Amino acid sequence: MEGYLAALAIYHQLCDEMAKLLVKDSQFFIQLSCYPAEIRFPAPKQQMAGQVLAQLEFSVEFEGKRTFIEKCYEMNALRNNVFHGLTKQTSLPELKNRLVTISALYEEIYELFEASHDWFQLCFKDFKKDRFIDEIEDENA
Repeated sequence: MEGYLAALAIYHQLCDEMAKLLVKDSQFFIQLSCYPAEIRFPAPKQQMAGQVLAQLEFSVEFEGKRTFIEKCYEMNALRNNVFHGLTKQTSLPELKNRLVTISALYEEIYELFEASHDWFQLCFKDFKKDRFIDEIEDENA
């Protein structure tokens, strides 16, 4: 049982970190889009998972964003229900049944994250390539 609880806590933390990275990807995308003008984003103080997901909701659109956010909210709700309800009368088999799906949920979230982060990386590479082509055209003009 302790293993399931530890896995839930770790998976939840990893999902939170993935969401934070996608927020940073989104902010960097905006900064690149505005270049050479500058735009700064305030460094948030410590945020709860729901606050990070809310920030991601109002970021740049990317494929899988909505599903990623929904799955992360699902993981967050599972964590809240389990950890805030540990002192309630819950049978161990019932708790185990709720926790048995966490690995599959995490894998779904990770796959969505990986595809989204890769998309941003491709965009960043394309910005660099486009800038290089613009510099060559400027030199040849």
